[in-house]
Amino acid sequence: MRIVGLGSAITCRRAVVCSVTALGCLLGLPAVASADPAPGSTETLTLSASYERELGTQMSITVEGAADGLHRLFVYGEAEGTCTPWPYEESTQKKAVWLSSPDGEPLAAGPFSKTYEVIPETSPSYDVCAYLDTTASGLPDDFESGCFWIPDGDCYFPSVSPAEILSSEEEARKFLEEADAERARRAAAEQAQRRTNEEAVARRASEEAQRRRATEEAERRAREAKSKRCRVPQLRRHTLAGVRHLLRDANCRLGRVTTLHRGHGTLIVKSQNPQHDKTLPQGSAVSIVLAVRAG
Repeated sequence: MRIVGLGSAITCRRAVVCSVTALGCLLGLPAVASADPAPGSTETLTLSASYERELGTQMSITVEGAADGLHRLFVYGEAEGTCTPWPYEESTQKKAVWLSSPDGEPLAAGPFSKTYEVIPETSPSYDVCAYLDTTASGLPDDFESGCFWIPDGDCYFPSVSPAEILSSEEEARKFLEEADAERARRAAAEQAQRRTNEEAVARRASEEAQRRRATEEAERRAREAKSKRCRVPQLRRHTLAGVRHLLRDANCRLGRVTTLHRGHGTLIVKSQNPQHDKTLPQGSAVSIVLAVRAG
């Protein structure tokens, strides 16, 4: 792979690609090369950039080639980045810039040309990774990468090929399966943690509701106890039957009854103890003295 000059194209080669971030096996190599296309491949990719390249100025990147109508186009760029084995891994790059949609762009069978606009800010070089594949998480059917120096210059590509890095598509497939298993494990762990958090929230809500009900019940009982206190009524001049009625309504009870026998007639209360308007605990006893009503 080489860059002929400003605005020149980089011819596509079928590849299995590895990044330092994804596999940690490139021994610090600063860029990624591609392997030769598979025999009989009908798809091609080329990358080119506009001649005018300045920091802070819009630069056009064109992706051209031929598609078989079965694959989608994934295009990603990053300042001084490295291409990953498949588009899905690009989303883990903190400085990722998706030029296409992260889900890829559908392509009809035949020639195609897509142009993307980017504005380089700080890096002297801008790396572009293009994939042809049916899904973002699978090993790409075709791949191309390009490095564009800003404003001008040559990018260094290592001589190590993806085939030498990954050995075979089988090894890459194994790595993808392991990555999928790790994502599934993390998803299961996150789901389990969510359930634990939800159960904890529900448990705290239940405990709070129980405490609230207990507090309300205690307050209700206190109100009832206060409302049922014995407030001693005025009993003087009432008969014994009337006294019983008054005491019952006042939450009091009849205590000692003393009768003074001085003649014949209706017995009424001559005195009481305690005196009326006293507030006592519910069921407190009130003693009375009965005497014959005068006249």
